[in-house]
Amino acid sequence: MRESLIVEARIELASKSCEQIEHETAARWAARAVAAYEAYVQMGSTYWLASSVSYANEAIEHAASAGPGAADAARAELTAVMGDGLLGEGPR
Repeated sequence: MRESLIVEARIELASKSCEQIEHETAARWAARAVAAYEAYVQMGSTYWLASSVSYANEAIEHAASAGPGAADAARAELTAVMGDGLLGEGPR
C-alpha cells in the first residue's frame, strides 16, 4: 500500500466525521456510476453498463452509512440519470 495514501487517510480521519467521509465517498461512486452509464450509452458496451450498476450500488451502500435518508436520496438521483430497473434493492 502506498504510504502517501495512508498519510492522506490519517489526515482525513482526523479532520472529518465518519458520516462526512461516507457522504463524500458515496458522491464519488455516484459520479463514477453516471460517467460509466454515459460511456455505455455512447458505446453500447455491456462492460460499462455492468460497471455503472456496480458503481451505483457502491454509492448507495456508502450513502446508507452517511445518515438517515441518504441512501434513498442517492438512489433517486441515480435513477433519474440511469432510469428505473437498473438498480437493485440494496441497503436502505
